[in-house]
Amino acid sequence: MEIWKKSGSNYEKLMEKDYSTGIDHSQVFYMEEGTDYYIYMGGVKGCNADLTLGGAGTIYAYDAEINEPASYKVLSEKNSQQINAASPEDVQWLKFVVPEDGKYKLSYKEENNASRVQLFGSSGGKLTYKVWYSQPADDRSYYDLKKGEVCYLACTSFKGQASYKVSVKKVTVKEVYANKDHAFSVRKSTKASTVAAAQAKTSIDYLNKIYTPNQSFATRIDHADQQDIAAFKKMAEIITKGCQTEKEKVEAIIRWVKKNIKYDTTVSSYSTEVFQSRKGDCQGMSMLIADFCRSLGMPAAYASGWKADLTMWTIDDLYHSYDRHKFAGHGWDMIYFDGKWHMYDVLFDNYDVTDSNTMAEKGYYFAFIEGMSIAGDGLDPALAGMDVGGMLVTPCYYQGNFVTLVYGRLSDREYQYEVDQDGDICKAAQMGGTIRHQNLEMEDQFFPTRTSNVVYFPYSDEISSNGGLYDDGRRDPDAGYLYTNGWLFGEYLADVDGVLCNMDLKTIGDKIYYFEKNGDAQILNMNTDDYYMYKGQLYIKTGASGSIIPTLVEKYLNNSNYVISTWIIESFDSKGNEVNGSYLIKINSKDCTIKTLNPGYVCYRIRVRIVDDDENTYLMDKDVQLNITDQGKPTYSFEDTPLSSDEKPTPDDNFGNKSDNDKNDSSDNKNNNLSDTNSDQTPKVNPSVQKVVLTQTSYIYDGKVKNPAVKIFDSNGKQLSFKDYTISKASGRKNVGKYKYTITFKNGYTGKKTLYFTINPKPTKLTSLKKGSKKMKLKWKKVSSQASGYQIRYSTKSSMSGAKTVTVKKYKTSSKTISRLKKKKKYYVQIRTYKTVGKEKYYSNWSARKSVVTK
Repeated sequence: MEIWKKSGSNYEKLMEKDYSTGIDHSQVFYMEEGTDYYIYMGGVKGCNADLTLGGAGTIYAYDAEINEPASYKVLSEKNSQQINAASPEDVQWLKFVVPEDGKYKLSYKEENNASRVQLFGSSGGKLTYKVWYSQPADDRSYYDLKKGEVCYLACTSFKGQASYKVSVKKVTVKEVYANKDHAFSVRKSTKASTVAAAQAKTSIDYLNKIYTPNQSFATRIDHADQQDIAAFKKMAEIITKGCQTEKEKVEAIIRWVKKNIKYDTTVSSYSTEVFQSRKGDCQGMSMLIADFCRSLGMPAAYASGWKADLTMWTIDDLYHSYDRHKFAGHGWDMIYFDGKWHMYDVLFDNYDVTDSNTMAEKGYYFAFIEGMSIAGDGLDPALAGMDVGGMLVTPCYYQGNFVTLVYGRLSDREYQYEVDQDGDICKAAQMGGTIRHQNLEMEDQFFPTRTSNVVYFPYSDEISSNGGLYDDGRRDPDAGYLYTNGWLFGEYLADVDGVLCNMDLKTIGDKIYYFEKNGDAQILNMNTDDYYMYKGQLYIKTGASGSIIPTLVEKYLNNSNYVISTWIIESFDSKGNEVNGSYLIKINSKDCTIKTLNPGYVCYRIRVRIVDDDENTYLMDKDVQLNITDQGKPTYSFEDTPLSSDEKPTPDDNFGNKSDNDKNDSSDNKNNNLSDTNSDQTPKVNPSVQKVVLTQTSYIYDGKVKNPAVKIFDSNGKQLSFKDYTISKASGRKNVGKYKYTITFKNGYTGKKTLYFTINPKPTKLTSLKKGSKKMKLKWKKVSSQASGYQIRYSTKSSMSGAKTVTVKKYKTSSKTISRLKKKKKYYVQIRTYKTVGKEKYYSNWSARKSVVTK
């Protein structure tokens, strides 16, 4: 290969290279703006090659063979060096011997950003390429170095002459988050009363935009089977018999729930259990009212937030009311009739309120509509969402769009930084690349979403219009926006509000789908008498035969080109004792059919690989979880069960509402007479343990013992002290694995609770990705502690959909060649570490994505 430069009417040969051996070669050379260059490639008969031209981020090519320089200056932390480069071809060398392990910053600021520095290691008289800790800036770069390493720095100019000083310094870094300080500051300084009206108005606007025009969505009944839906309709028709208008029907339903459902915070909030047990908290009662209305064809939605004297509390107070101020959140109904959305609150006796200002005056702060956070129009978006563990990440309705916000900023923005002691940014990360699947938990219900991280560039076809998750060919949303209203990746079904169908059964076409907690879709092929839904869970009866197939697995069944294998991950009998999985279920790996044998819980894995691939190279792993029961579905009563006077709600002050202005005196309607009480406070119940959580449930291995704290609250919102319980902790808690906490309650609190947390292996990162003829070669940073091996995935789509997976079983291995790829195709690649403990594998996060185009 020859490279020529045109100078006037003359041609100057810059380089001549003979590439007679090897596969991949690269060469770095400087090009002047406005100058023509010519590349000549020739060879013997039958040879062929692909040429790729691109901007180089280094002075020398990654695979260049460079001898240790004979001439150099010595660089140290105490002794910086001046570089005076006449041109990009004028390379000057510095030598640096690392005094101790650590992270080092090379600084080389030049007023025109013309400095260019590249660091090498040294071995056997040859220079070895060193990977940056993070992508270099114009004036600095960072490296992780070991004591005694001998490093050489190539220093030159990016363009023309350049004079600059090079220094080296060991640094410490800390993590900071963009907008975090502002977000928490504005939440702590904003009184809820000043923004409540805007929140209520935006919530109504949201309902008018999303629910009102989508009748089937607004009247759906989630987390239920056809038997439940029929029961809701039957009961609602009994309750509303003789009612002439929709308003009369709604108020009849409110009266029935108030007189027949006992306020109880210890039971599930699913409307199916509330109806069956005749017990529920504010969320459960509101969900039941909404489902009764929906069964009659009236659009309804469950709203949640707080009911309090909003002049007393800031936004930060409200979102931490449970753990700081001993009062709980609240839920109520929004029901559509007569062309408007009407607010009904069965506990606080506020009925038929349609004006957002009145809602705010009565102390209602709208935070969520069925799991979707609401950012009030004209308000700082940092006010939206629940902060958990110091992180403020929330799927949100914001400025008419569904997005994921991080500290009030779109999640595709750089949000996380590592800053050294000088205040310089060492490393930045974008939430769009790491936050894809968000799962908001409210009581025992889940609201998962998917966020796009696809960035579209003008005048570029790098990402095809249907290259992401939408199955119908729609272009993906821009980065930071949620997927809505359709199938994604053949595995998830997003509703019009961006929330994935989950813990639910749906008949679509000729198939019945069960959607798991995080939204994973599975095809249910089984007699309808052999299963049922209850409290969002699918129960399979003992003796049942059929199959539950993850949607992505279906197309590989009964196909001789693929091998299907299955194995049981964990299994417990109906009493919670660990048992052999074969006691509970029989699985046919060939077609994934099952037969249930005994009651209990079982989780098994289905693996798909190409028949000619080795066992460590597979297309996918998918898990299936089953509740097996020998009990029938709980039945419903259609008779009234009036509460006794002792069971009716009595006033309490634990809700934080000290106002006396909402004694059923709605400015919209002062003549409602649906209630036996004028309480404006949450009813009182005998306290019991309501919520038990670990402050952290997932760690990255660092060789230190983990001791997550326990937070326990009773049904009155009181946080229990250590005197009210004892904790038995699993031994170890330092290495990769799953660890158990057993909490036993005392001092008037009864029962036990078992919680788990995991320690996952340290992640790795790709250091090199080279192309070959229908293949690619990867190199990565070896993880030597608490790692068994690595898992690589690669895809032709930037979203990593349809990715193939390769397992490298030895942790000491740091490279892999993947062959049998398509010619001249762009592949995206990621890698993660895994550790096998017993029969279970624990994985790190995926590395940043890299790409390569094959020859």
